[in-house]
Amino acid sequence: MLNLNKIKESNENKHIPKEIEETRNLITESFKDLEFVEDVHKYFLPKGKKKIELPSVSSIIKRWEQEVDWDEKAELKALSLGIPTEELKRQWHENNIISTSCGSKTHFFGENAMNMFIGREDLAKQNMPFQYTEDGYLIPYCPKEWAITQYYEDIMNNKNVYPVMPEAKIYTNYNKTFKMKQPYAGTFDILLAYRYKGEIVYSIHDFKTNKDLYKAFSRSNGVMMLPPFDEMGFYEEPYYHYVIQLNCYQLGLMQLGLKIVDRNLIWLKEDGTYEKIKVPDITQVLLPLL
Repeated sequence: MLNLNKIKESNENKHIPKEIEETRNLITESFKDLEFVEDVHKYFLPKGKKKIELPSVSSIIKRWEQEVDWDEKAELKALSLGIPTEELKRQWHENNIISTSCGSKTHFFGENAMNMFIGREDLAKQNMPFQYTEDGYLIPYCPKEWAITQYYEDIMNNKNVYPVMPEAKIYTNYNKTFKMKQPYAGTFDILLAYRYKGEIVYSIHDFKTNKDLYKAFSRSNGVMMLPPFDEMGFYEEPYYHYVIQLNCYQLGLMQLGLKIVDRNLIWLKEDGTYEKIKVPDITQVLLPLL
């Protein structure tokens, strides 16, 4: 399990460079005006005496997703199961509530685990009083939290990896690096740093709690995302949606002059393990579209 004393010992042994704290402060300060209203999942940015709403990264991705007629899909599925359509919709709604709530709880555990790495154990203790013990242990309550624990233990044991920050909020058009017709905002889970050939470079990681990242139906029937991603071989499925998502986050950080070397999905499994999945850099494809 994650223990504060072990984390502090790991950080001391790594001799974490001063650039890590500088980067943490740079990101926090640069995007400090961005307001996120969690209940409605909306982002706002002050403009004079008003606040303007910025589209989320998720809404940007929807531009290239296939539309689904969920009413028609529910009717066909209910017919095949021999149950009323409304009953099936109720089941779907309940399953969505459960998966969303469990996903949010799991991400919150991951956020507070990272807080322990960056000297904010006070937040971990405050946010998770029933899981943070007096002797500095953060206790996982479910398999996916165990998977997060293993993920952080692997980071702790890798002397070349430096934790930077959790839950980093970004927005585009912060400066003139990229001038986008449609600015957007978003929040990614984890930023890590490495020392490569004498310079500090960065990696974006994002926890995923999906039952599956890939859709067998889309792959077997050639159901693709909308142009231009169909020509790039992007199937209509969560994995390719996330490829776009992490690259959108990358553009937000590139505005600050940070060198992003890779992007990784951290797929948390029901058996308490995780899979690290590297996704390609498509920022040069996205820029003309945005």
